[in-house]
Amino acid sequence: MAINILSIPVKACRPIVLALLSLAAVVVFAQSAGSLGRRLAGVAVDKINSEGDRCLEEGKVDSAMAYYMVAAGRYDSAMDKDDKFSCVDALNNIGAIKFFLHHDYIQAFSYLTKGLEISEETGYDKIKAKIYVNLAGVHTIFGDSAVAARLMSEAFRISKEQHDWYIYTAAFIDLANHLAVNDNLAGMKDEADDFSSTSIPDSIKMKNYALWLCRGVKLYQQGRYDDCLKALKSAAGHVKPDLQEKICLHIVDMLAAKAYAAKGMYGMAVKRLKSNMTADIPIYSLYNSYKALSAFYAKMGAADSSEAYRVKYLLINDTTLSYSDYMRIRDHECRFLPARVMGELDTSGVSGISGGLIAVLLAFVSASAAGTMIWLRSRSRRKAKAGGRPTAGRATSVRHSGGVQQTTGPDEKTQELARMIRQFMETSAEIYQQDFSLEKMAAMLGIHTRTASRVINEVFGINFSTLLSQYRIEEACRRLSSPEYANVTIQAVAVDIGFRSRSNFAMVFKKFTGVSPNEYQKEAFGKKASD
Repeated sequence: MAINILSIPVKACRPIVLALLSLAAVVVFAQSAGSLGRRLAGVAVDKINSEGDRCLEEGKVDSAMAYYMVAAGRYDSAMDKDDKFSCVDALNNIGAIKFFLHHDYIQAFSYLTKGLEISEETGYDKIKAKIYVNLAGVHTIFGDSAVAARLMSEAFRISKEQHDWYIYTAAFIDLANHLAVNDNLAGMKDEADDFSSTSIPDSIKMKNYALWLCRGVKLYQQGRYDDCLKALKSAAGHVKPDLQEKICLHIVDMLAAKAYAAKGMYGMAVKRLKSNMTADIPIYSLYNSYKALSAFYAKMGAADSSEAYRVKYLLINDTTLSYSDYMRIRDHECRFLPARVMGELDTSGVSGISGGLIAVLLAFVSASAAGTMIWLRSRSRRKAKAGGRPTAGRATSVRHSGGVQQTTGPDEKTQELARMIRQFMETSAEIYQQDFSLEKMAAMLGIHTRTASRVINEVFGINFSTLLSQYRIEEACRRLSSPEYANVTIQAVAVDIGFRSRSNFAMVFKKFTGVSPNEYQKEAFGKKASD
């Protein structure tokens, strides 16, 4: 049995003793797995895996994990292909339990990546779709939304080729939920068309729920939001007790909330999303809910509520995520993923970020650092006295090594495009997404990428990367000097505004402000205390 969140038996999702995550419990668990391994010395790997499946069906998560650990530990490069498959299956199941039940995302990522490595080495494509679905969950929680979506799409494609209708259905549901959270349901038109025209066996328990969900997605894509809401109501009516009821209903609520938001009914979007947002939903679902609620409240003009929910999801980041470990494992994972999954993403991990991206930033930021740094710091000092949020005005000249380069008078059309770009950068939350790019901004504004680049260079006197960094660092300054963020780590702030690592953020921050994020925060709160 290959596990993902929709296949974990309901019994296994009943409240889990939190002591599982304590050091003492880990030691006891390791000892019991070791003892079990000795008892099962002569038992075939597939039999051990089956026993783990049986334990999981009965809600005995600890026992299931022990069996899966024994099966995975049997891996040997010399064993036959079927036994290797059983080992990979066990690694996938361990990763799923670590992710969905224990919320140990780094451990989950590590086990899933090991399973992917073995399946790639042995050419066992049959299980890749299952691993991709679970890996997508890891990338989602760490903010790699583009990679997560491509993993889900790849799992969807492979599972159909293999007639694995369970994974095919689960991948569609996961993709719909993921793209709804990221406001990109239009990005799954091909998958929605494919799913709605495919004959799925009645033995798939999620079939009717997923078909109504698919209908809702297609209606949303057509702008028929009232009909979309009706379809989603039917989807909710097909959620059965033997499915993961809370999770399935939460997915419906997320899509319905987005439909209300598309109609401009943000109050209804908030109400719908909160309707099943109880403490017992998975932590990553809670994270997605907080993030969506922050956006909805912002659209309603309720800045305080928006900020409160932003802080909530950032605190979840702080307590559950380790980005340095994530980047290290991702660097290894990239060796085993097809290029179409990784896309244009930098696949060199932390070293790649400090090499490729930083090289670009150094080339342009260092040239303008002196002028920009003085401008930003003087503004932050004025604001510290006056209070309130920084304005988003931008300098139209940049200091270079040879002096100050003034912008020449652009024509009226160029000035209008510059106003559009400035307004977008000042008002759009998309600029804080890690995969935000010049291409995305140009597409959203309906202009050509080369035109956008030319306007930024001509009017602002800098390139897009520097402009984007200016806005992100300004937002970082606001948060680091705000009491609402006093309990949020610098790491969480950095990731939430688009940086992938604290070290990268600290370097860029200092280039713009002349001080480290820590120093800036201490100075800001020191001034508030003296006031």
